[in-house]
Amino acid sequence: MHLKPSAKRSCLISFTHDTDIVIKASVVEPPENGKANTALIKLLSNTLKINKQDILIKSGLISRNKIIQITNLTEECLINKLLQFVPKLTFF
Repeated sequence: MHLKPSAKRSCLISFTHDTDIVIKASVVEPPENGKANTALIKLLSNTLKINKQDILIKSGLISRNKIIQITNLTEECLINKLLQFVPKLTFF
């Protein structure tokens, strides 16, 4: 996952799924005191329609590059949910 904090709007920007699923996202919150990380979890929860408790930032708490673990959601289901945003997302 690549996160752009302090952006003009919070949204998913793009994703790819070769060997791993890589998502680019932006949030309006600044990278201070975990605000951007909290906003990222909220964005993923609302966009993917999953519980916040099912999303864990495994590494990258103070980095733009993060490894996210999502429980109770298969890889295939995650890809299908991301594909619902194809008109809004750019693939890289």
